[in-house]
Amino acid sequence: MNNNYGNYPQYNVNYAASPQQQDSGRKALRIGGVIFAVILIGMAAIFFLVSTVISRIFDEINEQCTEKTTAVVSDNVKKTNDDGGTTFAPVYTFTANGQIYNVQSTFYSSPALYEIGDTAEIQYDPSDPKQVYDPKAVKTFETIMNVFRYIGIGAAAFGVLVMILALVLTRKRDPAVRDELDYYNG
Repeated sequence: MNNNYGNYPQYNVNYAASPQQQDSGRKALRIGGVIFAVILIGMAAIFFLVSTVISRIFDEINEQCTEKTTAVVSDNVKKTNDDGGTTFAPVYTFTANGQIYNVQSTFYSSPALYEIGDTAEIQYDPSDPKQVYDPKAVKTFETIMNVFRYIGIGAAAFGVLVMILALVLTRKRDPAVRDELDYYNG
């Protein structure tokens, strides 16, 4: 046979996977989809739980810090991260129970949340004035925790969707029931 492409025979290849191959591929897709969904849901749970636990810790600190005062920011403690970035934690100076306290915030930020000499409305624990709560610093942190929570919720929803799709789209169909496409095609 000469077809201007050399003397190569023409083959009509109509390859259809055997039922065993179809079942094997369907099973592999189902297992892969379910594993991916479980990993996604697990990661989502970690995001959600960690952000929730950290937020609850700060809620408890807020409940303990019932006394309000105006503090002066006397310093910004500088910390350099491994990547070379610089963050700052304010040092609050205030008077409680007739004594002057200098308390460094546990929150670091970049840029600095306050300039030296600024005043900050903070709360402290009357039984332990070194335990302070700065609503301004916590507000930024709570926003980050909420973003983590929403990422967790979204990832969990996507994981559930992937699992449903993996299970539904790879189910074995009953050969006695005609597919809607088969009905229209033939």
